[in-house]
Amino acid sequence: MREVARFESAGDVRVMRVGSQDSGAVMLEEIVAGKSCFIAYGESSHTARMIFDVAALEGLAEETSAYRLPKGNKKEAPEGAS
Repeated sequence: MREVARFESAGDVRVMRVGSQDSGAVMLEEIVAGKSCFIAYGESSHTARMIFDVAALEGLAEETSAYRLPKGNKKEAPEGAS
Protein backbone atom coordinates (compact mmCIF):
# COMPACT_ATOMS: atom_id res chain seq x y z
CA MET A 1 0.00 0.00 0.00
CA ARG A 2 1.23 3.46 -0.86
CA GLU A 3 0.20 6.60 1.00
CA VAL A 4 -1.22 9.09 -1.49
CA ALA A 5 -2.67 11.76 0.80
CA ARG A 6 -2.50 12.91 4.41
CA PHE A 7 -4.68 15.55 6.01
CA GLU A 8 -4.31 16.91 9.53
CA SER A 9 -6.85 19.20 11.14
CA ALA A 10 -7.87 20.00 14.72
CA GLY A 11 -5.92 17.08 16.15
CA ASP A 12 -7.32 14.55 13.67
CA VAL A 13 -5.30 12.74 11.01
CA ARG A 14 -6.78 11.22 7.84
CA VAL A 15 -4.55 9.06 5.62
CA MET A 16 -5.50 7.74 2.17
CA ARG A 17 -3.60 4.75 0.78
CA VAL A 18 -3.86 2.81 -2.47
CA GLY A 19 -2.57 -0.59 -3.50
CA SER A 20 -3.37 -3.66 -5.54
CA GLN A 21 -4.12 -7.28 -4.81
CA ASP A 22 -2.78 -10.38 -6.55
CA SER A 23 -6.02 -10.61 -8.54
CA GLY A 24 -5.40 -7.15 -10.01
CA ALA A 25 -8.11 -5.53 -7.91
CA VAL A 26 -7.41 -2.03 -6.61
CA MET A 27 -7.73 -1.38 -2.87
CA LEU A 28 -8.32 2.07 -1.41
CA GLU A 29 -7.90 2.55 2.31
CA GLU A 30 -8.78 5.49 4.54
CA ILE A 31 -7.42 5.61 8.07
CA VAL A 32 -8.85 8.20 10.46
CA ALA A 33 -7.39 8.87 13.91
CA GLY A 34 -8.05 11.50 16.56
CA LYS A 35 -10.76 12.94 18.76
CA SER A 36 -13.42 12.98 16.05
CA CYS A 37 -12.79 9.30 15.36
CA PHE A 38 -13.25 8.46 19.01
CA ILE A 39 -16.53 10.41 19.12
CA ALA A 40 -17.86 8.84 15.88
CA TYR A 41 -16.64 5.26 16.26
CA GLY A 42 -15.59 4.88 19.89
CA GLU A 43 -12.10 3.97 18.67
CA SER A 44 -8.80 5.84 18.63
CA SER A 45 -8.46 5.01 14.90
CA HIS A 46 -10.79 3.62 12.25
CA THR A 47 -10.03 2.08 8.84
CA ALA A 48 -12.35 1.85 5.85
CA ARG A 49 -11.34 -0.31 2.86
CA MET A 50 -12.83 -0.35 -0.61
CA ILE A 51 -11.84 -3.02 -3.13
CA PHE A 52 -12.63 -2.65 -6.84
CA ASP A 53 -12.18 -5.62 -9.16
CA VAL A 54 -10.75 -5.19 -12.64
CA ALA A 55 -14.12 -5.55 -14.40
CA ALA A 56 -15.66 -2.81 -12.26
CA LEU A 57 -12.76 -0.47 -13.01
CA GLU A 58 -12.97 -1.16 -16.74
CA GLY A 59 -16.70 -0.40 -16.70
CA LEU A 60 -16.12 2.80 -14.77
CA ALA A 61 -13.41 3.90 -17.22
CA GLU A 62 -15.71 3.28 -20.18
CA GLU A 63 -18.60 5.10 -18.55
CA THR A 64 -16.61 8.17 -17.53
CA SER A 65 -14.77 8.44 -20.86
CA ALA A 66 -18.16 8.95 -22.54
CA TYR A 67 -18.36 12.38 -20.87
CA ARG A 68 -16.32 15.31 -22.06
CA LEU A 69 -15.49 18.69 -20.56
CA PRO A 70 -16.38 21.55 -22.91
CA LYS A 71 -14.76 24.98 -22.79
CA GLY A 72 -16.87 26.04 -19.78
CA ASN A 73 -15.64 22.96 -17.81
CA LYS A 74 -19.21 21.78 -17.25
CA LYS A 75 -19.95 18.07 -17.74
CA GLU A 76 -22.16 17.26 -20.68
CA ALA A 77 -23.74 13.88 -21.21
CA PRO A 78 -22.86 12.20 -24.51
CA GLU A 79 -25.48 12.10 -27.25
CA GLY A 80 -28.24 9.62 -26.47
CA ALA A 81 -27.43 9.47 -22.72
CA SER A 82 -30.21 10.26 -20.30
